Amino acid sequence: MTTKEPAMNEGVKKGDKMICIQDFIRDHEILFEKGKTYSSEIDYTITDKHGNAQYGWNADVFERYFQKIA
Repeated sequence: MTTKEPAMNEGVKKGDKMICIQDFIRDHEILFEKGKTYSSEIDYTITDKHGNAQYGWNADVFERYFQKIA
């Protein structure tokens, strides 16, 4: 029996807005800051503070860092 990776959060659609509920840090830099609002410019992704829309999220990781608000 094989274990599947958690599915990407298919609930994130272009135009959605999320509030960050915990700082997300990559390579010693905060890319998503707690308390700030971020949007999705491409389905299944969230655009970071630099305007990069390359972050797809597994559902469990998404729920740890974001709460959908719109």
